[in-house]
Amino acid sequence: MREPILLKTLTGQVKWLHEKGEWAFKLDNIAVANDDLAGNLYGGFQTQAGTLGLLDLTVSLTHGDLRRAARYTPLIALAKKDNDWLNDAMLSGHTEDFRLRLKGNLSDFPLDGTKDALFEISAHGEGAAVAFAKDWPTIENISGEFSIRGNKLEVYAPSATMLGARIHNLTIALPDMMSPDMPLEIKGEAEAGNNVFLEFVQKSPVRGYINGFTDGMSASGNGHLELSAYVPLLGGKPAKVSGTLLEQGSDIDFGAGVPLLRNTRGTLSFTESGMKADNVAADILGGPARLDVTSAEGGGVNASVQGRANLDALHETETHPLLNRLHGGTSWSAGISVVNKAAQVVLNSSLQGISSTLPPPFAKRASEIWPLHIEKKNLAEQQDLISAQLGKLVSVRLQRSEENGINIIKSGTINFGAPNNLTDAPTGKKNLSTQLKKSPSTPLKTGLWVTGRLPVLSLQGWDGLFADSTQTSIPFAGGNLQIGKLTGYGMNLRDMQISIAKRGAGLAAQLSGAPLNGEVVWQPQGLGGTGKISAHLRNLYWLSEVQSQPSNPSAINPPDTAATASPAPRELPALEITVEDFQFRGKQIGHFELIGYPDGEDWRLRRLRITNPDGSLTGDGVWHGGPTSKQTDINLLLEISNAGKILARSGYPDTVKNGSGKLAAKLSWDGQPDAFSYAALNGTLKLDTGKGQFLKMDPGMGKLLSILSLQALPKRITLDFTDVFSEGFEFDNINGNATLKRGMMQTQDLHIDGSSAKVTMKGRVNLNDETQDLRVEILPTLGQSVSLLSAFAAGPAVGLGALVINKVLGNPLDKLMSFEYNISGT
Repeated sequence: MREPILLKTLTGQVKWLHEKGEWAFKLDNIAVANDDLAGNLYGGFQTQAGTLGLLDLTVSLTHGDLRRAARYTPLIALAKKDNDWLNDAMLSGHTEDFRLRLKGNLSDFPLDGTKDALFEISAHGEGAAVAFAKDWPTIENISGEFSIRGNKLEVYAPSATMLGARIHNLTIALPDMMSPDMPLEIKGEAEAGNNVFLEFVQKSPVRGYINGFTDGMSASGNGHLELSAYVPLLGGKPAKVSGTLLEQGSDIDFGAGVPLLRNTRGTLSFTESGMKADNVAADILGGPARLDVTSAEGGGVNASVQGRANLDALHETETHPLLNRLHGGTSWSAGISVVNKAAQVVLNSSLQGISSTLPPPFAKRASEIWPLHIEKKNLAEQQDLISAQLGKLVSVRLQRSEENGINIIKSGTINFGAPNNLTDAPTGKKNLSTQLKKSPSTPLKTGLWVTGRLPVLSLQGWDGLFADSTQTSIPFAGGNLQIGKLTGYGMNLRDMQISIAKRGAGLAAQLSGAPLNGEVVWQPQGLGGTGKISAHLRNLYWLSEVQSQPSNPSAINPPDTAATASPAPRELPALEITVEDFQFRGKQIGHFELIGYPDGEDWRLRRLRITNPDGSLTGDGVWHGGPTSKQTDINLLLEISNAGKILARSGYPDTVKNGSGKLAAKLSWDGQPDAFSYAALNGTLKLDTGKGQFLKMDPGMGKLLSILSLQALPKRITLDFTDVFSEGFEFDNINGNATLKRGMMQTQDLHIDGSSAKVTMKGRVNLNDETQDLRVEILPTLGQSVSLLSAFAAGPAVGLGALVINKVLGNPLDKLMSFEYNISGT
C-alpha cells in the first residue's frame, strides 16, 4: 500500500494452517470500515517456496471515497507510476458498489498480459472528478464505470461535464499501464456553447497545437465537438489530438480585422498538427460566402474565401453611417493568413453592383466597375500596414500601432490619381505570406499625408459620416492637392491648388486659384470645445454649379440623393471668416465678414457684415439646437447709400435710380440655416428710404419691384397727362412695416411719397406662390396742373387765383382725383 491504513472497524475470522513448511491463511467475512470506506473481504493466502506466494482475494465495498482509490490499491498489483497517476487524477467522487478481485502468484504482478494471474477492479462512481493529464481541464460530474483489468485501466461515463459543457460517451483509458510512456487515451463528444469550446482550447494544450489561433476569438451559438486524444503521461513524447467541430448557425468573430462570420455552417477538423475545413458556409458582409481553411507552417492558418456582399442587409447589423450611403451587392474574394495571433488579409472586388451616394468623387452607379484591392500585413508585434487601391481614383497606405486595444494611425499617405502597384489577391492554395512580402515597402513619413489630383471634390454631403469612426484623432500632417472642380453648397470653383501644413496643434491650408485665394486655419481649441476655423481670403468668386454644369452630370453629382445626418449646432466649430473681394454667382458683393461660435446647444452668429460703396449689411443670429426648439433666428440691417446700385449688385440692374435709407429685418424659420424656405419664414420688416426713382423695367425683373413701381397699372382715363408710373416713378420717400408668417407678407402702412403722386398700400403678398392681394390708393398731385390748364382756358388771372385757392385749401383737387386699385393674382 502507499501508506499505512487505519481502520475504525475490523471484524471477522482468520484461519491459518502450517504444513510442510508452508503457511495457509483463510479470511472469512472480514468487515472493515473507516472514514474512506466500508465493506467486506474474504479469500486466502498461501506461501510458496521461491515465490511471493499465492493470493486469492475478493473485496466488496458498500461505501468508498474515490479520492482515496490509490491508497487502497495494492502496489504489488499496480505499478507505482500507475498508482501515482490514480492518486493525482481522482479528485472527487464516491461509490456504493466497489469490487476488487486479485488471484494468482504475487510474483507475476504487476500483470503484463502474459500471465494467468487475475487482477480486476470494478466500481460504479457518482460525482467523480478526474484530472486526467497535466494542463488539461478537469472532467467533472462523472457518472459511470471505473475498471482495471490486468494492465488496462478504463473509465466510461455516459455523462460528465468539462468547463460546464455536457460530455457524452466519455472514455478515459490507460490501455497499457506497463508501457514506459504510460499512454492515456481520451474519447468523447460534447454539445455546448461555442464560448465553452473556445475556453477549452485556451485552457488546454490544444492552444499550443494551433499556435494561439483562437486567441481573441469569440463565438455565439452552439456546436457539436467530437474529440480524441492520445497523451503519453511519461517519457516526454508529444500528444496526439484529433477532433471535429460541427457548426450549425453560429456567429464567429476572429478579431484581428477579419470580418464577422454569421450563421456559420460546416465542419472543422483538427489535429495536433493543424486544422482543415472545406466549403464552410457563412454570411459575411451581409451576404453568402464559402471558406476553405488549411493549416500553414509554424502553426498558422490560411483561409480562402469567396463571397457576395449585400450592403443593404449589412445595414441591419452594422451602424456605421458610411454604410447608409452604400447600396447593392458585389462579389469579392479574400485570402487570410493568421500567424502568431496576427491576421494578414488580401481582398479583391470589382464593386460592380454597388452604388454610392457619397459626395463626388466617391459617387458611383451600380453598373460601374471600380476595382478595389486591400492588403493588411503585419510589420511587428501590434503593428500593421494597410494598403488599398480604388481603381485609378485613390491609393492608401496606413501604418498603425495598437495602443490600449485601439489601432492608432502613426503614418500614412492618401494619394489621389496615382495607383499603387499592390499585389494581386491569392487564388487557390497559394502562400499568402509569400505574396504579402511583395507589397511596397517604401518608408512612410510620420503623420498622414494627402497628395494628388482630383477631377472634382464636393464639400457638401459629408455631415455625420465620420462622427463615430474612431475614438482618436487622425494625425494629419500635411499635403498638396490639385482639384479640377471644387463644388458644394451651390459653389463651383475651378482649378484649385491646396497646400496644407501643420500649424501648432492645428492645420493651415493655402488655397490658390482664379476663383479663390487665401488661407484657412483649423485649430482644435475654440469656444464650445469643437475647434475653430479661421479664413482670410483675398478673393472668393462663388460661381454656382448651374453656371458651369458638366456635359455628364453624373460625373459631379451622386446618382441618387441620400439623406445625410446634419450635425447639431453644438458640434460645429467656431468660425471667423473674412473675404476682401466677394463675388457671388457673378455679382460683386464686396467685403464679407462672419464670426460665430457654438454656445451650449446653439450656434451663435455674433457678427455678419457685408460692405461696399453702395451700402452695408450687418446682422447677428442664433441657430437653436435644443430638444424643443430647432430653428434659425437672424437680425439684419441693410444701410443703403444707393439703392439702385445695391439692386444692380443683387441681380436687378436698371430697376431703381439712386435712393438711400434702411431696411431692418427680424427673421426666423424652422430648422438649420440652409433649410431656409418661404413656407417656414416668419418675422418683421421695416423700410425707410430717401429720394429715388423707379426706372422702366421688364416685368420679369422682380415681383415686388414691379408692384412697388406700379408700372402695371392702367393709364388714367381722366385728363391727358403724361403717365406717372410707366416711364419711371420718382419718389421722395418709401416707408412702412410688414409682418411675415409662413411666407405670407402683410402690410397696413406702406407709403410711397413722390412729386407726382402719393401711394399707400395695404394687403398681403404670398411669397410661396408669388400671388398678391393688395389695395392701393393713389393720390396724384394734380392741383398745379389744373391751375395751369385754367390759365390757358380762362386767362392768367383766373389761373393764378385757382392755384392760390388750391394751395390754401390743402390740395382739394388732389383728393378729389384720388384712385383706388385692388391688385390680386399672380
